[in-house]
Amino acid sequence: MNTAEGNHGGTRQPGDRARARDAGAWRHYLLVGTIAGLIVLWRLGGTVMEDHECHLAITARTMADPNPRPWIVEGDEPYEIPKRTTLNRWLVPVENGRPRLVKTPLPYWVAAVAGIASGSGMTNFTSRFPAAACAVLTVCVTLALGRRMFSPRAALCGAVMLATSVGLQKWGRDARPEMMLCLLITTAMACFYAGLEAPRRRGHVAWMAAFWIAMGLASLAKQFVPLLLSWPLLAFLFWRQAAGAGDDRSALKRLRWFLIASGVGLAVHVAVTSVPAFHWWRAAGLSPGTGAYVTMALCLGLPMLRYFLASGGWRPVVRLLPTAIPGAAVMAAMFVPWMLYMVRLFPDLAPQVFSGQVTERAAGTGLWTVERPDRYILALLTFSLPWLGFVPGAFAVGLMDRFREHRRALVYLLLWSVGLIGLFSAAAAKREHYILPMLPALCLLMGFVAEDVFFRHSWIRPALARALGVGYGVAAVVGVAAAAVAWFVADEKLQWGVMFWVLVAAAVPWATAGWLAGRGRFRYMVWLLAAGITIVYLGWWGGHPLWDPRRDVYDFAQKVRQEVPANEPLYHWGDPQAKVVFYSGRTIPAAQWRFQRADPDADSNQIDARLCDNLRSDPDHMKWIVGYAPNLTELGPLGYRPKFSLTERHFKKLTYAIYHRSGTPASGPAP
Repeated sequence: MNTAEGNHGGTRQPGDRARARDAGAWRHYLLVGTIAGLIVLWRLGGTVMEDHECHLAITARTMADPNPRPWIVEGDEPYEIPKRTTLNRWLVPVENGRPRLVKTPLPYWVAAVAGIASGSGMTNFTSRFPAAACAVLTVCVTLALGRRMFSPRAALCGAVMLATSVGLQKWGRDARPEMMLCLLITTAMACFYAGLEAPRRRGHVAWMAAFWIAMGLASLAKQFVPLLLSWPLLAFLFWRQAAGAGDDRSALKRLRWFLIASGVGLAVHVAVTSVPAFHWWRAAGLSPGTGAYVTMALCLGLPMLRYFLASGGWRPVVRLLPTAIPGAAVMAAMFVPWMLYMVRLFPDLAPQVFSGQVTERAAGTGLWTVERPDRYILALLTFSLPWLGFVPGAFAVGLMDRFREHRRALVYLLLWSVGLIGLFSAAAAKREHYILPMLPALCLLMGFVAEDVFFRHSWIRPALARALGVGYGVAAVVGVAAAAVAWFVADEKLQWGVMFWVLVAAAVPWATAGWLAGRGRFRYMVWLLAAGITIVYLGWWGGHPLWDPRRDVYDFAQKVRQEVPANEPLYHWGDPQAKVVFYSGRTIPAAQWRFQRADPDADSNQIDARLCDNLRSDPDHMKWIVGYAPNLTELGPLGYRPKFSLTERHFKKLTYAIYHRSGTPASGPAP
């Protein structure tokens, strides 16, 4: 009787709770999508793009132009110019008249389509919009994966943390391919996990097919980078096999030893490749690249091989082969044909570029050097702001005995995070944005920790939660005080004046969070902290155009557009900056390129001397040259006079100049 009354008297059963949870999911997606959209779309086109963004924008503009003139000019590389067909225009990335083969073309295609669809061509906004859209989608995919792994509240906390993280707002507002790659890798990892967890064969096959397609698209966004996921995925399969065959504690112990051994191997690899005294391959007569890869294979491969044998890892690998073999073929078919076509069009240039961007970059040979791995520690701390206090717990929960109920999801996210950081640390060349694809996994782990800190208290006691919340409140007060001091002391008074009032507004929810935490009330902590950092982002980007550090370069490029007639050729003394090329709206080849092409072995001084001889003998050639103030030393005796110059107020403080000459070269130096 009591049970019947309980069932029909308003108590929800598990099925009712699940249906209610699924029915309210759209609110969570709307919330995180709105937060992420506000952060990455607000004043998206308000600031001048930097050089790497302009590399993409120039290339996309060439693709979007049905009749680019010129399409490819003679550069310093030895290649034959292919025919300009519609197919080649879309398949061959061309930047400022030269093939740009260092990146696969998917980001250029998407940006070009955005420019065409907008009707305004390639602008700051249309160039950055694909990255911003990918940022919003990444947050939504992360939320979906989190809801499959954890409670809706933990998933929502993780997605909100991702949406408000410094890493997402920084790279979600940048035109480079990093955010697109992050979205596709996150999608691939979500599909792989869903495929493993699918209860039916049909669902497993569908999710694995989606995984390989996402991997192919990710490779088309940045070639071969998605293959780094093989380490965390194989490690997870081995752990899963061990956990299924035995108890959780023994499988967890084996996983801990595998991670320790891999960490030691990584340290040995970094030491051997970084310290010349440890370069054993010299005595063996091997090339530096071969030595670096053998070292990496031994240091990182042996722990994986040991784990494979100890866990019976061949069993899950064999079970995946029916989908992995055709899936890998599909992935390769999505980007390898483009690379082969580039080799066909540029048989000498393309292999050199691909080798330099993949094998030499990883091994630290050619133009690349081995860089210190600790730069990823700083990148990890920066990307996770303002949620830095949750990072230690995020890396710990997957290895703790008490979280057996969520072990599978926690281990998957942990290996995803640790694997990408470790493999990128093993590579010689390092850039902070390389580890961006691990941020969604880290944020889901931090969301799991945040739910325990502020709601469940099954691991973190209220006293520590109170201290953490009060710490955020104190940080808000300190931030306002520091901005006030900077406003009075620093030279950039406009910048700090704006930021002072922005921080005052942001301090309200953060101080409220600290006050509530001091009273032991944690329910609204995550949302108040997210509101505060969102205000900071909106205020920063709202005021940033007032002190845009690249505005001077934009003004100079606009002056180039006005001064130089559109029907007259324009050259640059030395390699041009991408910003000047993009904002001037025209191709500006380097004056030296033709002479570099004629004699690739000549040094820069020889090239400049031959160019000057050519200009003396042909006074009607290259009447307009863009350069810098010091170039007057070479150009003045040739009859060039600066028509306009502008000094950059930030960074290197360069003085840009437009030079023009008419008639016979002057006999002496210009004033």
